[in-house]
Amino acid sequence: DDYAPAAANPQWFRALCPYVINADWDGTEAGFPATMVCPSSPDERYKTGGAATTNYDWNYNLGDVGVDYPQRCLSACAMPSRCWVLIDGKATLWGGFPYFEMNTVATTKTYADQRHNNRANALHADGHVEAINFLGLTDDDVNIGGAFRRWTGPVVWP
Repeated sequence: DDYAPAAANPQWFRALCPYVINADWDGTEAGFPATMVCPSSPDERYKTGGAATTNYDWNYNLGDVGVDYPQRCLSACAMPSRCWVLIDGKATLWGGFPYFEMNTVATTKTYADQRHNNRANALHADGHVEAINFLGLTDDDVNIGGAFRRWTGPVVWP
């Protein structure tokens, strides 16, 4: 299926490991796939069970298990070239959970790590990656990019 993996239950990177390393992650730092770590900040990583993991953040609004965010089908995105799936994250938030939930420009300061010449890389739902100056966006841009529609913004995912 092309549903987004759950953000935290279990962690999104565990769901993707079989596709990245052809195996489940063994829970060790040495066994964590290097492709899931931005090489520009290899020391700023989330800790999971004591092991350093990723420094990317998954879009929580794409769904999680047991919360009020249904898992989203990636092919159903109405604006795939504008919606973020994964961004360069700060690896210090949500009690160590690597995901983001943004709805205003102000909230981008909390999640996006602009470690590439004052830009953060963002993987979009259509598969392209773009270096974005998150502080140069409008709140509408953030609502669409973050697929945030609980209270405001256009319908990005039905």
